Amino acid sequence: MAGSEHATHAVEVDAAAEAAAVRSLECHREYLADLPWHPKPVDFIPKILEGTGIEAGVERAVSFRAFDLGGALKADQVE
Repeated sequence: MAGSEHATHAVEVDAAAEAAAVRSLECHREYLADLPWHPKPVDFIPKILEGTGIEAGVERAVSFRAFDLGGALKADQVE
């Protein structure tokens, strides 16, 4: 699960991936138009990635939480 408060993993992302994430959300114009209070993607996605990057020791990252799905992961890989 991405963005979990209890992340078990983080993946470094580069500037190109950050820009792609912003563009991807910007493509949802009609959805965002119905949420006038919602910040613009460029105003929050970089901050989220930078904050996660600080926690992961890199410039920017996305975090995930892995769950044990009946043996798909080794026990020491799961919180």
